Amino acid sequence: MPNISGLELAEILININPKTYIVFQTAYEEFALDAFKKGGIGYLLKPISNEDIKKVLEKINLFKEEKTTSKRFLGRIGESIYILDMDEIFYIKADLDEIIMRTKDNFVYAKRKIGDIEDILKDENFFRIHRSYLVNIDKIKSIKSVSQSRFEIYFNGIDEFILSSKEKAKEFREYLDKKTV
Repeated sequence: MPNISGLELAEILININPKTYIVFQTAYEEFALDAFKKGGIGYLLKPISNEDIKKVLEKINLFKEEKTTSKRFLGRIGESIYILDMDEIFYIKADLDEIIMRTKDNFVYAKRKIGDIEDILKDENFFRIHRSYLVNIDKIKSIKSVSQSRFEIYFNGIDEFILSSKEKAKEFREYLDKKTV
């Protein structure tokens, strides 16, 4: 292991994936405050009891339940109203004064601004690859570099692609570098 402290490693891991659950285990209680400041969810002080481990695991499960609650969006197709889980959305496109949410089978419309949706999804796996598009990273099948340093983004489950802007392609590449191992 590189010569870094557990606190430094925790900071690196949280920067890679903010949804990481870190539990510190040590014989030194004086580092507890720093551990929580670095993103730790638990702090086990030696000697560790089964009850201590149980409490930390219960805490992790509570956080998991909170984080796995998917954000939901209200939209319409014609006169019908739909409730979409965030996980159903492949991408979101700005269209005048509304957005279009692309699902596997439909285009669902909502009177929202893409900037507002971007704020709502900022901690999720969505990235704004163009001023008019947010993409669900979990739905991407492949990314192809094309002229003018832009990307064509293809999706699993739908037979279409969208094109990034040149500026956002650079940001997207940096974002992916931080998200992948």
